[in-house]
Amino acid sequence: MRWILLLCAASLLGAAAQTVCADEPPVVNPRAKQFKVQGKFTEILVNDGDKTESPVRIPAFFTVEGKKATFRSGGATGVLGNGDAAGAPYGFSLQLTITRLGGDEILLEMAIDNSQLSVDGKVTSARNVSLSTARKAKGGKAVRLVLEEDARGGPRQWLDLTVTESDE
Repeated sequence: MRWILLLCAASLLGAAAQTVCADEPPVVNPRAKQFKVQGKFTEILVNDGDKTESPVRIPAFFTVEGKKATFRSGGATGVLGNGDAAGAPYGFSLQLTITRLGGDEILLEMAIDNSQLSVDGKVTSARNVSLSTARKAKGGKAVRLVLEEDARGGPRQWLDLTVTESDE
């Protein structure tokens, strides 16, 4: 019986010695892979019947599997003329988490948001399009996500994204 108590006490002391302090860096799964993400968000703007394609390039950035990465283009805050939406974020933003599924397949969990402020004389307005989705993809192959369609069913806002496994 004493041996059992001694073994239990030793295992408890060993577990206590392995606790991580707040000052230590978090433990990263050594099997987690690093991914390179790049792409382009495109929006078609219509002004007095003229269509203009407005692209936002997403420069290559790296993220670790299972960690949320964020890309933002635009600004942290925007202010409407009447002050009702003071401090509202604007521009294009992408939040992305990548999970390997096996082989060259990956799961992309994304939250995409495009908020625009426009000023026309005295009138100031805000427009927002958001999409939260999860998509299977093949590493290195482009994925297209349509956020908004026009009256004819053609894409008005879309995201082309490529994710490749990286050894860097």
